[in-house]
Order: sequence, then structure tokens, then C-alpha cells
Amino acid sequence: MAKNQVEKSLPLISPGKLFSTIRQEEVLMEKEITGKLMEIIQKCQAWVDDEKFIPKKFRSKSWTDEFVERIVRELEAEMIKQKFALQNDKIYLPTKYSIWISREDSLEFSGIKRELLTKELNKFVERCFRTLAIEYKDRKFVQIYASSDFQPGKIKVIHQWEENYSPEIWFNETSPTVKSDKIEDFSEDTIVTPRFKEDNLRETENDCETVVRRRPRKFYNLDIWRDGVKQNNVPVFQSEITIGRGSTSVNVDVPLKGDLAVSRHHAVLTYRTDEFLDLSVTGQNPVIIGNNKPIFTGQNTAVSLNENVQIGSYLLKLHR
Repeated sequence: MAKNQVEKSLPLISPGKLFSTIRQEEVLMEKEITGKLMEIIQKCQAWVDDEKFIPKKFRSKSWTDEFVERIVRELEAEMIKQKFALQNDKIYLPTKYSIWISREDSLEFSGIKRELLTKELNKFVERCFRTLAIEYKDRKFVQIYASSDFQPGKIKVIHQWEENYSPEIWFNETSPTVKSDKIEDFSEDTIVTPRFKEDNLRETENDCETVVRRRPRKFYNLDIWRDGVKQNNVPVFQSEITIGRGSTSVNVDVPLKGDLAVSRHHAVLTYRTDEFLDLSVTGQNPVIIGNNKPIFTGQNTAVSLNENVQIGSYLLKLHR
């Protein structure tokens, strides 16, 4: 190919356009270098301020961030609304808060997310107390509950002044069932028996009695798992067992400790046949059966002895 033909085949670039292209590349390179320098400066500033450096791409707020901020604002607004001040300039605030969200949002904040959210909310209340020099006895100020009557995104904060407040006793006009603080009378079912012997008397052979009982029947086994680790194996000898977090005032047969997503009294398992059990959900958060089948508060369902039951971060495996 002749020289003049090669020159004709090459595109012609004007000096102005060439300069503009070079300039654009320089600007992009300058922005990249400036961005890296700013990131280094921000890291240094975060170190000086004893704060955690967060890269820019993670600073944009997600739906979760915005929802948590709304909860904090609602909680703070309730605290300010219920503020009680005396003439000596001392300020008092309610010590207990129950935060109500929808069941859909409650499912979003289940397990470890629920624990972290509750923990941070309790820290927030504690900081407010410290700022106002308010004395407190413990750090369990906030509990989160789900309401079937709430639409997704709705938040309601209910305060309690009483020191002996228990989340098992709550009053909420939007809830389908309202518990009361009435104490049940079990006097008719209570049997009072004398002591076997007086403390100051020695036991004699005549005081002893041989009691023969039938060997109890084992209905099934309950393996308790959490975070992929087996916690315990519970042989079940009762036809009906209660499951939950439990407390000093609420007794359950199978306690699942350390998970705030588990209610104090969360579920009841009742033996029916050699193949099936009845599950009744009493907790505020749903129980997941098998492959992601949620059973909500007040609902009952049949559970096979080969199915798994998920309650909060706990997995219960039923088997013979």
C-alpha cells in the first residue's frame, strides 16, 4: 500500500479535539487521586476522633437504616412527652418502653438483627438517663413486639413507669387480645400436704414408705440447635410441653435463653399420635415450620415428628 493511501485511511484528529481528550483523561485521573487522598484524610480524621471509618459506598442509607432511625425518633419523642420534672430540677423518665411494629417488619428484624436492634435501643435509653443523671437498676429498658393490626412501616411506642413492669402484661388497644394483670386462682387445684418429718426429729423406719410408680413413657425426643451448634437433647415424657425464654415469674418446660425474639411463653407442643403433634403459638413472633411456613400468634397447626420447628435463633428437631 502506498504512503499516501495509508495517510488517507487514518482518521484525522484536530489539535483541539486531541487536547480535549487528553484534558478529560487528566481530569479523571485528578479526581481518582483526589478521591484516594480524601479517603486517606478521612481515615486519619476518624482515627484522631476515635471513630470507625466507613467507606463512602456504605454511607448511603438502606431501608433498614431509615426504619431504625424512625424507631429511635419515636422512642425519643415518647421519652420527651412523658418527661416529669420537679421543682428541684430533677427530671424523671419512664424506665420501660415497648415498641410495636408490624409482623412483616418483625420478620425483617428477627434473630440476630432483633438482638442487635434491642441492644442498641437499650444503649440509647441508657445514654439519655446518664445525660439527665437518672438512676437506673438494669439495662433492660426496651422490648420489641409485633402486632397483627399494624401495617408495614407503622411504629408505636408505649411507656411504663412501674418498676415491676413485665412485658408479659401489656395493654394495647390495637392488639387482637389484651392480657390483664389479674392473678389466676389455683386454690382448687392446690394440694397442701404436711411435711414428711419435723426438722428436729430423727427419721425412723416407720416414717419411710416405698412408693411404686409405673415407668414414664417417652413420647419423643427434642434436639435443640442454635447457630448450627447442638445445645441439648431433651427426652419428652409429657403429652404437653411449653416452650419459651422463661423468667423468674414465667416457667416453661423447654427454656430457650438469650434470644429476645423468643417470648417468655412462646409455644405449646401437644402430643396427639405417634406421627403428629399440635403446635400452638402464643409468642409475639411467628414460629417457622419446615420449609419457611410461618405460624403466627393464636394459630394452631399439626407438626410431623420429622419436621423442624424454628423459634427465633433456635432450631428444634423432633424425632423418635
